[in-house]
Amino acid sequence: MRKIAIQGLLLLFVMVLFVLVYYGFFTYPKYSGKAQFIPFPIISIFMLVLFLVVFFYGKYLLNVKIIHRIGLSVSVVVLFLLISIYIDYKYSHVLEHYYQRFPYTNLLHLSEYSKQPGNFMTVNQSLKKDGIQVHSLVEGNTDNLDSEIQGTSFSQMIYYVNEAFYVIFDWKKEIVVTSVDRSELPTLMSNKLDEKGSIIYYEGNFVTFRDELGETTKYKIVPVDNDFDFVDLSRSNRP
Repeated sequence: MRKIAIQGLLLLFVMVLFVLVYYGFFTYPKYSGKAQFIPFPIISIFMLVLFLVVFFYGKYLLNVKIIHRIGLSVSVVVLFLLISIYIDYKYSHVLEHYYQRFPYTNLLHLSEYSKQPGNFMTVNQSLKKDGIQVHSLVEGNTDNLDSEIQGTSFSQMIYYVNEAFYVIFDWKKEIVVTSVDRSELPTLMSNKLDEKGSIIYYEGNFVTFRDELGETTKYKIVPVDNDFDFVDLSRSNRP
């Protein structure tokens, strides 16, 4: 029984090692935006090598028949794919932000990233404490973030979470200051603008508002005094 447990743990270790190497060094093309998918040769080689490792593991360490070795190898490869799908669902927004906002090409700098201003890991952890499981995150007012990277300070940022609600995150206190559900945003906008209407398009922290006369205006959602405010982009772009 002990021998079986050790062999199972060893197989699990091999599996985890493959996942770490795969995501640590070979997923950059996809999450950096350079490719829609991870190149087929990369993932094919990974699955083939994993299949062969488990196959020979079953032959020399488990001493099982070839049909069982094939079944075990296929099962581990399928598990590898399922884990990859799960990681992509849970953390693709973090990986995309990691590679697209910062000059990293592998995951060896995760610790450094977690200390960067505006990193998604800190926002995720804060929202998780509030009982929110994040699977989609879009940052707003990035001009403030860029100024922080250049050496000046910023405090609050807008985030569009799970395409369901907006939050204002205070980076000095590392807490969510306030939030508003997407369904409640049109009412909030109407009250702030003192004008009835509806939102017809959501794009991160940008929304397109249509008034009662049918005219549409694009607004930018910004944090002001721990609350949401709306900047008319058509006016702000005028000379």
